[in-house]
Amino acid sequence: MVKTFFLKSFFSLILTSVIPIIFLAYFLLTGELTYFVIGGTVVFVFLLSFVFSKILSSSENVHDSRNKEIIDNFTDSILVLDKKGRILRANSKAKKGLGVEEGELLKEFKKSVKEKDGFEKKEITLGNGTVFEKNSFSIKKGKENVLVFHDISPRKLTEELVSLSTHQLKTSLSGVKWTLKMILSEEAGELQKEQKEYLQKAYQKNDKAIQSINDLLSSIKAKEEKLTNYSKKEEDVTRIFEKTVSLFKERAEQKGLQFKIEEIKEEIPKTKIDKEKIEICMQNLIDNSLKYTEKGSVEVFLRYNKEKEEIRFCVKDTGMGIPEDQQERIFTKFFQVSKNNFKSEETAGSGLGLYITKNIVNAHGGDIWFESKKGKGSKFCFSLPV
Repeated sequence: MVKTFFLKSFFSLILTSVIPIIFLAYFLLTGELTYFVIGGTVVFVFLLSFVFSKILSSSENVHDSRNKEIIDNFTDSILVLDKKGRILRANSKAKKGLGVEEGELLKEFKKSVKEKDGFEKKEITLGNGTVFEKNSFSIKKGKENVLVFHDISPRKLTEELVSLSTHQLKTSLSGVKWTLKMILSEEAGELQKEQKEYLQKAYQKNDKAIQSINDLLSSIKAKEEKLTNYSKKEEDVTRIFEKTVSLFKERAEQKGLQFKIEEIKEEIPKTKIDKEKIEICMQNLIDNSLKYTEKGSVEVFLRYNKEKEEIRFCVKDTGMGIPEDQQERIFTKFFQVSKNNFKSEETAGSGLGLYITKNIVNAHGGDIWFESKKGKGSKFCFSLPV
């Protein structure tokens, strides 16, 4: 490529220099040395600027060529549009997958054109049923817009199949639940003590399976809605807190645990949230603490941080704690802390509670974190901006 450039530049230089050289030769032969020096200087400056311009032009071409090669090898479809929605550039994946060509005016993507710099993420479905995750952002001060299309059709199909299968399984388990409940109520006849104990265990296990399915369905729904289909209103978080903690007092007493509720000493301002979903977050964290604590206490508190302008909810327990090698996966889907040497059937679950809680908190612009040491207990907190 470099060799070709110098050959082209050399011939261009010869062709453009023929006339100035003829004039210089004339001045030299006729003895006009002043004109010869002036003309020679002008020709020298011209030739120097010519060479530099060719070098810069070649460098830009090489750079553009490399960029085009990189973009063409992307597995996602990439389009660059102008303000009117006309395609300036399209990689090979976009031409094949979206059926577009450079120069086309895409009316359906006109809404994607942004006047100002920014980033936007959206899920779209094309006419052929293909589902894409579309990321768009503007460059060159809004003069051009880049659209990146990531095909998520296979993932969506898998989620739909899982959702359908889960719903069908839930229907069957619900039927089993009510059958067991009817037998346990002895409507069909009196039961012996041993029979009743076995049926009680079956009922409890079935109930836990239904709860796990409900968690899975909530997870799928949350992802489908991209955590944006929330009903956010100005709410009193203090009232939500008081209502939620009251649901767990009896359960803590039954386990012989101290259930400490810190007194709220300062006024906590209202904030815009989805009330039901924040209740789920609080319930999940308290539920986990009670599950993994056999003795000692569970403490909950709600505070307002004026400096950071955020409301903070925390649950602290004296439970089994989380081993250090498992902590980085604590908010991932289906993950459950290893329960070695922890003999409690109550800890059985779906492994979705913390995953769902994190998604909800993040959707509210908040943060979630924890501190834990194996055998010493854990402290989980989340914040909500005011």
